[in-house]
Amino acid sequence: MITVKFLREDKEESIKYKENFKIDDVLKIFGYSSETAVVQRNGKINTEEETVKDNDEILIIPVVSGG
Repeated sequence: MITVKFLREDKEESIKYKENFKIDDVLKIFGYSSETAVVQRNGKINTEEETVKDNDEILIIPVVSGG
């Protein structure tokens, strides 16, 4: 299982691990993209192409923009 937390929400979810699963796949599940969120995997910032492993902890950090 992969644990997914959200920085600005008091929410934590678990998703089933799949082989060759990437950060981009996790983002898509929750309606994000690399343009709308930054991802930490086990405490380190990762790109959307990084592979996710079983028992990883993912933190989705939404990008804030405005003027």
